Amino acid sequence: MGESSTPIAENKALIVQLFEEALHQGNLALVDELFSSDFVDHSTPDQAAGAAGVKAYFVAVRTGFPDIHVSIDDLIAEGDRVVVYSTWRGTHTGTYTGSAPTGRMVVRTLIQIFRIVNGKIVEEWNEGRDLTSDSMMNA
Repeated sequence: MGESSTPIAENKALIVQLFEEALHQGNLALVDELFSSDFVDHSTPDQAAGAAGVKAYFVAVRTGFPDIHVSIDDLIAEGDRVVVYSTWRGTHTGTYTGSAPTGRMVVRTLIQIFRIVNGKIVEEWNEGRDLTSDSMMNA
């Protein structure tokens, strides 16, 4: 049996789909399909639980950085966890979390750990700087 038919492969594919279709293309309806209703982002305590919080974040990112692109540099899965090491690139041409547009190109790296149960993302933890932190804006 190849990896393409395993739950681990399915979980990895779900995360790739999240970035490609929901974040890059703006298909926010997909967020409702991929996230559990009680999803929690442990690294962002102010974010609303469930798909609503994820959609609000994606809208904010796409508003502040309309050309945002996330490259998945590494994707590792074990059990119910998927770890993503990614590089985010975009031009700050819209307001983002209260920061006025700067016109600057932003680059950041991020490590995210997703827990997936029965085909739904239920939890996330992440490490990385905000897109508008001083060091990101000077990239």
